[in-house]
Order: sequence, then C-alpha cells, then structure tokens
Amino acid sequence: MNHRTSQCPGRIPSSSTRRGFLQHASAGFGWLALQSLFSRTAVADAPLPAKAKNIIFCFMDGGPSHVDTFDYKPMLKKHQGQPIGSKW
Repeated sequence: MNHRTSQCPGRIPSSSTRRGFLQHASAGFGWLALQSLFSRTAVADAPLPAKAKNIIFCFMDGGPSHVDTFDYKPMLKKHQGQPIGSKW
C-alpha cells in the first residue's frame, strides 16, 4: 500500500524524513503566525469602544502561596519526639 496516496489524511507516511517533518512543522508555525497577524487587525477594527474602567485579574496557575498557607504552631517544639497519642 502506498501511504502517500492512501485515503488517510493526516497520517504521517512511514517513509517520512527529518527534512519533511521540519518542512511540515515550519509550515504549521508559519500558519499560526499568519493567523495571529490577521486576528490583530480584526480586533483593531472593533466598532464599539470598551466601557470597562477597571478589571479584576485572577492569575490562578497553582495553589495558594506557601507564605499564605503557613500555619505556625508554637507548641510543636515543646512536643517534638512524643508519640502522637499522648495528651498535650
């Protein structure tokens, strides 16, 4: 079966080369860059002006900071090394 003429679009032929892969990858990145250029012109031609004066920006990449979640336990040093079941 010839993979280049098969009816499976998107399938990478088994005889593909590094050069062919780099050509396809660079064409894909070029297409992404071209789309971003076109999207900037579409946003610039927005018919209505923005009405917002303030925004709330929430950047939630992970959990809360270790500084915000630190819970100091002053009795911990006093009871260090004791079994957990002992009465404090």
